[in-house]
Amino acid sequence: MTCVGVVDPKRSFVPNELKVRRRDLHSTWYYFCDGHMILSYQAKEKQNPVILLSSAHAFGEEFDDDKKLPCAIHDYNQMKNGVDAFNRCIENHTVRRISRRWPMIVFYNMIDIALINAMTIWLGHNASSNIGRMNSRRALLTEVSRSLMEMQQKRRATEIRLMPKVKIALQALGHDIGSQVTTDTITDVVNRTKRRCYLCPAQPGRKVRQTCQRCSRHVCLSHSTRVTVVTCHGCEEND
Repeated sequence: MTCVGVVDPKRSFVPNELKVRRRDLHSTWYYFCDGHMILSYQAKEKQNPVILLSSAHAFGEEFDDDKKLPCAIHDYNQMKNGVDAFNRCIENHTVRRISRRWPMIVFYNMIDIALINAMTIWLGHNASSNIGRMNSRRALLTEVSRSLMEMQQKRRATEIRLMPKVKIALQALGHDIGSQVTTDTITDVVNRTKRRCYLCPAQPGRKVRQTCQRCSRHVCLSHSTRVTVVTCHGCEEND
């Protein structure tokens, strides 16, 4: 098994001589080590050279034309169509998130590959389903994500102690959690702007989004009782 691929110039194993931008256009420098070849090809002016690593080429060969293109780069261009198509799909829709943990990055990449392969197989058997549709891959990602979350959401909906925000989110997704939270309550809690709690002193003067369901004034968690609806202590004392 051999490999041919472009290498990031920032890699530590790349010799510094190959990273240098050269004035000699279409020139190629080669390095060999234990059956592996790394080359630096100056393709364009005022741009960094293309660095390519190959274990399939034992010696340097170039085409006899004006560009003097190395055979390794030519072979890479012939085989990289699948990688470019995959990268274009990833740029449009992906599950990747910024993380410093490399296992998570690998896991995100595995999910992206699995979803693209699944869609390719699906379209192979159901080609008519993609006719006249521009967002078929987005619809597939939405359907798969909802199906993966369904069992977890059902389990959370059966729990007795849940935060009110979680209850509101589960009810918005259509799960029955046995609460009396209505659609108006969801809109009020989510869409209101932050204001100072009217029961807090000047210090700390907390700013909150939640409001009392009876008097509609902003109130913090310290001055309210919250189960499925928010009721300030003032309204609770009046009752």
